[in-house]
Amino acid sequence: MKKLAPLALLAACGGTPTALPAIPPVDACQIIDPTALSGQVQDAGLPPPKAKNTQTGPGPGLARLLPGAGPGTGLPMSVPQLLSMPEAPTEAQWRALPPTADAVLSQVAADDDAGIPQRARAVSGLAARKAEGAGPQIAALLADQRLDPTLRRTAARALGDVYVASGPGGGDEAHVVINTLEDTDALTREAAVKALAPHVGRADVRAALEARLLKEEDALVKEALTQALAPKEP
Repeated sequence: MKKLAPLALLAACGGTPTALPAIPPVDACQIIDPTALSGQVQDAGLPPPKAKNTQTGPGPGLARLLPGAGPGTGLPMSVPQLLSMPEAPTEAQWRALPPTADAVLSQVAADDDAGIPQRARAVSGLAARKAEGAGPQIAALLADQRLDPTLRRTAARALGDVYVASGPGGGDEAHVVINTLEDTDALTREAAVKALAPHVGRADVRAALEARLLKEEDALVKEALTQALAPKEP
């Protein structure tokens, strides 16, 4: 059977032939502009296509705004949450606590019945918050050789980071850390060396580190002493 042309079919059905625009040849693949496509759909009087939403909840940015979202969101948290979270809290999280948190952290740090990890983290929190009056308490923890070494090492780091004065003759905390250079536990001595290293410009700190280097036998502590006393690059 002979095929009829489209215009002939339209004429046979009583329709009026409509001239179709010529389609220009395409030499290469064209990229479709979604915005242009959307405009064409609206011009045709059709509703715009709905965007697919594959998310079942708020996006990563909005999830951080949910109340009680937990660690890692940057939201304010309570002292018990910061003391028990798996990772170490950030300084921003510590400082976001209300002023009343200092008394709670101080109580936990001094509580002999509390776990060592919680007490050590409370000490770190007091240092991060630069809590008023916490320096002598942390120094007392470092000086008490009956306490767990982990807690005492944390106390040494906290004193070195915050409470050891950098100027000549400053603070009893520095003298407590200097005395810890004679501790029987090598790792505690190393913690004391690293706490004093940023303050090596003080004459008494440098003299104490040099004296300890002459008699130190532990390789790890000797390395820390050598690094602390090494000339600093300008």
